[in-house]
Amino acid sequence: MTGPANPSLRLTTARARRDGILLFFCALVAFASYDAFCKWMLRDHSAPMMNLTRYVSVSVIALVWLLRALGIVASCFMAALVYMPLAEATAIYFTAPLIMVALS
Repeated sequence: MTGPANPSLRLTTARARRDGILLFFCALVAFASYDAFCKWMLRDHSAPMMNLTRYVSVSVIALVWLLRALGIVASCFMAALVYMPLAEATAIYFTAPLIMVALS
């Protein structure tokens, strides 16, 4: 199998592959560091306390990402209102959960 005919596309693909591998290794290091940190903290704290702090921190991170995504969705919706009638834009906006289910 040969690569793409366009050399710049080949470089972009190679760069994306390299970035993906680096992100994968960063995730592995993060998980290993978190595991080591939890084992170190279990010397002084109980296991339920460690689980509580883990779930609270993950919930905070998820909430931040959710608020960021909602801001992006809201700004895209407002930009769509410039070009589309209100009824059509609202109908598309309300079908977003159905589209997400279909894509998953």
